[in-house]
Amino acid sequence: MADARDIERITGSQVSEDVWKVEGDRVEPEPMRVGDSSWPLPRLRLTGDISAHDLSLVRLENPWLEVVVCPALGGRIVSLIDRTSGSPIWNLPAEIRLVEGGRRGVEWRQGAELNLSEGRLNSMGSVDWWIRDPDSIDGPAAVFLAEVCPGSPLAWHLCVSVPSDRAEILVECRIENRSLEVVRSGPSLVFHGTRMGGSGDGFVELVGPGGRLALVFDEGSFVRAESGGESTAVAILPGDVMTPRGIDSFKFRLASYSFLKHLTAVRQGLALYVDGPGLAIQATVSLGNCQVVARLANGQTLETLAELAPGKPFSANLPDEVTDVVIRDTNGNERLRWSATGLRPEDPGPSTLEDAILKASQPGSFGFEAEFLRRVSSGEPAPRAPLGLEAAAAWNQARIAARARDWREADLWIDEGLQRQTDDQLLWWLKALVARHRGETSGESTEILNAHFLAPLEPALRAEAFLSMDLSQGKEPSPLTKPLASFPDALLDVLNWLYDFGMVEDAARLADECLRHREIPLVRYLLAGSLLRQTRLEAEAAHQVRLASAAPLEPPFPWRRHEVDTIKLLAARFPSDPRLAELSALVAGPPS
Repeated sequence: MADARDIERITGSQVSEDVWKVEGDRVEPEPMRVGDSSWPLPRLRLTGDISAHDLSLVRLENPWLEVVVCPALGGRIVSLIDRTSGSPIWNLPAEIRLVEGGRRGVEWRQGAELNLSEGRLNSMGSVDWWIRDPDSIDGPAAVFLAEVCPGSPLAWHLCVSVPSDRAEILVECRIENRSLEVVRSGPSLVFHGTRMGGSGDGFVELVGPGGRLALVFDEGSFVRAESGGESTAVAILPGDVMTPRGIDSFKFRLASYSFLKHLTAVRQGLALYVDGPGLAIQATVSLGNCQVVARLANGQTLETLAELAPGKPFSANLPDEVTDVVIRDTNGNERLRWSATGLRPEDPGPSTLEDAILKASQPGSFGFEAEFLRRVSSGEPAPRAPLGLEAAAAWNQARIAARARDWREADLWIDEGLQRQTDDQLLWWLKALVARHRGETSGESTEILNAHFLAPLEPALRAEAFLSMDLSQGKEPSPLTKPLASFPDALLDVLNWLYDFGMVEDAARLADECLRHREIPLVRYLLAGSLLRQTRLEAEAAHQVRLASAAPLEPPFPWRRHEVDTIKLLAARFPSDPRLAELSALVAGPPS
């Protein structure tokens, strides 16, 4: 465990990679069954055996904190140490002990993780990741994590960073609906082994085995926290309904206040604890000598100077009960104001737009919004959009134009979408892709740079980096496509977009190159389906089917509309193939 000497040893913020050698419960997949809640991933069961694991870790640290993230276990935080107190708020577990529960039958209830409304199927699997060294001695070290969620049109991007000058962890989260359907997202943060100590304006108090944390949200954000058993779930509000091609973003900070017995108020790097006449303050940033003004129940106003910095708490016992506190920094700026009579902000509830779109998406709904949703989900023209859905309309119209090879029209619609939703990295990617087909690109384009800034791990960008290169094929598979081959769900997401936009040649080239890295049966089935739809090369299609059906039956399984349609097409064309018959029965679902 880190000790106080690390405060002097470490300067700035640092990031490093490590390997966690740990033993844990061994699981095995159950046979896939029609109607499984875990589709398109198999349910898991405990075997009763223990196995050894070597798991990748990313360690972020500054003089006051150390946080460890495990990309191999869903991207969760597995350890957090407050160096100022020497307290491990969460220690790295000595073993991985699983319990029964969840959509896949088995869960690991440790650490802190991002959850979505129906539960992330891959919460114990690997996610994509990339580390960023600090830009300078004052820059934040960071790890970026991302996942295209199996069985869901949702994807998320996360950046966890540790500033060099604060005893805080900054987490920036971006959740996107990659479909033209209305989707429930219900994002929440789950802190296992943690109870909720309380909450206030803009913060939730979390109490771990070795210390106290404040989960602090940006001003104007709303959350709802609930403790159950040995976990605390913090829901992000409103955040439940995502419009077609919608994007939700939020930021929060985890700040350690291990010296305080409770949190009364948290603001701008300061935490206050008031208990009758007792007053205590802890800072996560060095503020120097701050002015502390306290009003008491007997009418007295007392004032003092307190040197506030990480690891240097201030406390005082006053003559009477404290009713109001104001803290100002050395420049006279107000950093925190608290009153015992302060009012809490109200839960905002669902927005008017979300409520209207959710109602319009229900079966049997009618009206302008319902007709628009029906048309875009089926790929029909729908240039006029309800308020708030203009970017989805632009995406749909660009798709129709691209399928017709009308690149100029597609580009105009993409520009229309970017005017409405400039933070959509897929629109920027699509603009670069269309420009390549128009023969207008040379080198790394502004569009690709914009998309990379918004989502550095976007799988479509890796695909475009490969597709924009010379067509010649080397002896070894391209390293640009290795990350895509390593995360087949992300690869299939990109392939489905390329097929959806009629870019069959691009899809075939990308699929062929990724198959040089590893065998992915569903990718071969998509190639076979494209050959049957677009060419007369039935013998080549049959060859791809034979290769795919000879591989072991394992994820990823088909769940997207194009994948399901392809399996049904191939099963009808090759009725003697038992693997296709099995997959066709699985995607058909239980009889109604």
